[in-house]
Amino acid sequence: MDNQQKQPVQPNEQVFNDQNKADDALNSIKKLLELYNTFSIEAGSDQLHKEICNLKEETSNIQRSLFNTLYAKGWYPVTPEDQSKITQAYTKYSNMANQLK
Repeated sequence: MDNQQKQPVQPNEQVFNDQNKADDALNSIKKLLELYNTFSIEAGSDQLHKEICNLKEETSNIQRSLFNTLYAKGWYPVTPEDQSKITQAYTKYSNMANQLK
């Protein structure tokens, strides 16, 4: 029997740096928002629904703040789309919405 205790594995800062931690937090918050959304839809009472919606809004504000931080640091680049593609997508989904009326 081995009497030596295993040493805990130390995180490697080169592998899980601040950017990785922030990205992980952002993804976790996104998943939490999905769960809050489902929970709010399935809430059994108006009071519970209202409380979950308040939590969802607070969490959404935290998510947006974290996103803004990542974007400002250049860790979450957003590339602008060509205007013609935006117009094309808008037309497509507007037509689909009109068909549902």
